Amino acid sequence: MAYTRKTVVIGVGPDMTEAEFVAALVEDKSPAVAGGAATYRACVAARVLPSYILGKFHAESTKGTNPKAICVAPPLPTYSWGNTTEPSYGYPGLGAPFVRGRFTRYADWAEGGVSTVWRLVNHPPYAKAKTVEAVDYIWAPPTDSNDTEAYIATTVAEMNRWGHEGGAMPTKLARVPMPPITNALILNKIPGVGIEALRMKRDPRFSVVHSMIGYLMGSESHFKLLDTQGLTDFGIGSKDYKHGFAEIRQWCDPFGTIVPWASGPASAPFGDGLRVVQKWGAAGVNRYGVSIETEDQGDINNPMTGPGWSSLCWLLAAIHDNWLNQTADTFDLNCHHNEFTGGKAVGAKDCPFPRIYNHTTDYQDAVKAIMRHFNEGVPYTKDDLLVAGLKISVPTNDSTVKGPTIPAYPATYDAVTGHYTAEQLWSYYNKLGGVQGVGRPRAGLAMYSDGVLRQMFDNLVLEYNPKTDTVRVGGLGIAYQEKTGQVYPEWSTAKPVV
Repeated sequence: MAYTRKTVVIGVGPDMTEAEFVAALVEDKSPAVAGGAATYRACVAARVLPSYILGKFHAESTKGTNPKAICVAPPLPTYSWGNTTEPSYGYPGLGAPFVRGRFTRYADWAEGGVSTVWRLVNHPPYAKAKTVEAVDYIWAPPTDSNDTEAYIATTVAEMNRWGHEGGAMPTKLARVPMPPITNALILNKIPGVGIEALRMKRDPRFSVVHSMIGYLMGSESHFKLLDTQGLTDFGIGSKDYKHGFAEIRQWCDPFGTIVPWASGPASAPFGDGLRVVQKWGAAGVNRYGVSIETEDQGDINNPMTGPGWSSLCWLLAAIHDNWLNQTADTFDLNCHHNEFTGGKAVGAKDCPFPRIYNHTTDYQDAVKAIMRHFNEGVPYTKDDLLVAGLKISVPTNDSTVKGPTIPAYPATYDAVTGHYTAEQLWSYYNKLGGVQGVGRPRAGLAMYSDGVLRQMFDNLVLEYNPKTDTVRVGGLGIAYQEKTGQVYPEWSTAKPVV
């Protein structure tokens, strides 16, 4: 069965592997090979058909090999796979409409590819468009001097060339639903003190289990302190919160622009930790890992509880299925914190301690059982329900606590740009008119060498001075960026230090 113009391309799982996606770029001698992996993972996260993105890239610029295409043509190539315009998604872009007309320029092929993918999901005109035909008549309309029918034909031909229509890829009956999650995003952290602020969204590639050496709410309060040098994505309690599961609280967004200092820095990594560092570098430890704290009630010798195991297994199954696109048979890179910190070596941090890693086989078997239950329809067995000798709760298709329960974003989050307005600036931002007056956030909060924190918006830059606890307007925002091509303004007396 072949792809057609009626094929649904949004809201679906991948139809090819990451290796196949990159290989397609290599075979066609595309200059965007280096951005292939990031773009493929964006497809998986956004649920956009990877073969369709390859087809679109080919229809736009023959995958970047057409020397006249604006994505590669000098003096300032846009690096956009879809020749996108403002607003940008996934990455803020470098602007540059003054030199490339109305098309947005990106820093590299990864940014240009990821932004193309997320535009299909987040840009309002595509809200009801799901098929090749529906999307392409919006993306490349005849009114914009496009031969839309030829565009569709090229796209579909490329999809049939590279994709696996008709089930050549492993088919999942259903995805593991996300467990109920309490929205507790911590947004008051200052970059360089417990977090890193990115221009782009994070890209989850593995999971990391921790022990918090404390209680769930106590750890949350600790992370909120401005001088706390750390943060994780999730925290799991130990008591029965609902139907045999412990509470899961989300402190950071694994797809946001804030990177928590959770599992790094890497020091004498081993096992899966070493594999991660070798593959994605030391910076990838925090940036690409989904970190999960588990409550030990203040004593590392306290064993995990049944509700704690239940929530950890469910959350891991959902992450590895939905975000990492793994199956029970390909389950991989579920790391422990100590695999990045030297393990049992003298002076090394042994987190998550024997309470977790002594039962790795048990809990990972339970995770795989949950994945098989939803992906393949395999019934649970008695052995699947035991971890460390404890009977655990597991989600089912008719479970009263089944997901997905995605935490709502707070008002400070801008879904268009993927950035948060810093909490320190929020009141002043609204006083100046919010989106209408200040514009949308175009980068995260950044600390400069003069000790002042600055954040760029469409129309201006806001400054926060932590010494005086004051906020003021600091200068032009996106207009300055568009003229100079710089990510942050080059202040005369301050340079970015983070």
